[in-house]
Amino acid sequence: MWCISGRNHQQKDQAEAEKGIDKLLNVGTDANPNENFRNTTNDSMFVSLNSDMPFYNGYLTEDKLPQALRSQIATLSVGAIVGPYKEQDFLVVSKLLDKKVEAKTSTTARHILISYKGAQMSEEKKR
Repeated sequence: MWCISGRNHQQKDQAEAEKGIDKLLNVGTDANPNENFRNTTNDSMFVSLNSDMPFYNGYLTEDKLPQALRSQIATLSVGAIVGPYKEQDFLVVSKLLDKKVEAKTSTTARHILISYKGAQMSEEKKR
């Protein structure tokens, strides 16, 4: 998941940020008017050049996702785009780059050692 964003301090600034995000999302950049958020083939470079937030190349558990994505993440397909939505002082657009489902299992193992007549350890302890 990664995002492009714009700081939101005032209503006028928010409108300008939304306009800029829409251009990056649907139209293109000044450097390359044919490459936009939807069709870029180099996500990390696009984010580095166009975002106020750095590219994050990792997986997040559902509880670490922004609130705006939690209810949607299970049904989103790879490549899906969500936003813009507000996250703290930012307007954010997120793109799902990959999904990995892991079972949340854990095991606690305890070894209970019972000595018995004739066991080597048992005989040594008697000495």
